[in-house]
This record gives sequence, C-alpha cells and structure tokens, in this order.
Amino acid sequence: MPAYFSVVFQFRRKDLYPGFVSDFYRDLGQAGFAFQSGCYEAENMSFEEIVRYNQARLDDNFELGYEEDGRNDYKQVYFSHLEYEEVRGFWMNFRGIREIRFCLLIPEWEMMECETLWYFKMKKLAPVQRMAVLMWSRGSAAAIQTELELDDGAVRMSALQSGAEPSVRPFAVIPAACGGHAYVNQYTVRNLEANGLLLTDEMITEGNGSL
Repeated sequence: MPAYFSVVFQFRRKDLYPGFVSDFYRDLGQAGFAFQSGCYEAENMSFEEIVRYNQARLDDNFELGYEEDGRNDYKQVYFSHLEYEEVRGFWMNFRGIREIRFCLLIPEWEMMECETLWYFKMKKLAPVQRMAVLMWSRGSAAAIQTELELDDGAVRMSALQSGAEPSVRPFAVIPAACGGHAYVNQYTVRNLEANGLLLTDEMITEGNGSL
C-alpha cells in the first residue's frame, strides 16, 4: 500500500444532523470529487446503502475499538477525479473530544515530485485546494488540515482554538478566530468567506521550494 497525502475535514459532534453524510458526499461531488464506488468490504454496496450505514454509525457515536474487527468500522468510498488515479475517503469519530473527521486520501506519488528534494506539483495540488475552499464555504467544516503519511497528524479542534499550529502540508483552512494571521511570516495567508483563513506553505510547492 502506498504512502498517502490526506485532506482532513474536521466537524464538531454537535453539528451532526440527519442527512449529514449525504450532504457531505454531495458537496464533494459538486467540488469535483464524485462518488465512484464503495471499497474493500463495501465495494458491492450502493451509494444509498453506504450513506445510510455511515450516517447510522455517526448517529450512534460509534468509534472502532482497538481490538474490534475493522469490518465494523465506517464504510470507505472511492471518488473519481480526472487528475488522480486513486482518491479514497473514510469517516472517523473521536468520542472523547467530540470530533468527527473525514479523511480524503490520494497517494503521495500522485501529489509530489522529486528533483533532489520533494515538492507538491501544482497541477495536482490546485484541484484539491480549490475543493477544500469550496467545502469550507458550505459552512459545516470546523477546520480542514492536510498531512503526509509520516506526519504527526491533524491537530484537534480544541487545540486549534487554544492557538496550536495546524498541520499545513501544504495548506490548511482554519477559522480566523484561531489566530491564523500569526503565521504570516511562515505561510501565505488568504482571507476566505465564512470567517476562514487559507494557510499555504509555498516553500514546499512547485516552483518555490521543497521538503
């Protein structure tokens, strides 16, 4: 299995509602990442069956136990986009911090290139970043972070609200209230609608720098 680049959408548990999963998949489709099929044990399930299953799991506040059969977890989905050979996504629920996440995965080899050092290819990065900005404008995500396979992972919402730095590999969308303007010397900061800030680490994008 390849290493993956991830876009992590974070939601507060209190913002869950009937139709949440269906609306999220629909918004992803409108942003250019359309439902393709279920994957793994869900490969023969219809879109409606996957939506019902994942919505019911979230409604039940389900979190997979460490020793629990992975087949009981949220059903994963493949999405289609002309720029990528593989796009996969899955839900995660963190009961202890009352946070829901959706992780959208693309193989790192599709996103990045190496000329002595690694950098993100703009042709591959641009559709993902546009999608994230559009998803933010829908108003349901509390934050959107990006990460690579060996990174420490997305920062929890409570830490972001306390001033912790988000995972910006190479971009993140955070509420302006989280103090993103404090990073103007480290990232390019762009104001978004819905009181959001787009942070971009241009030092690891094509034509600017490298990892």
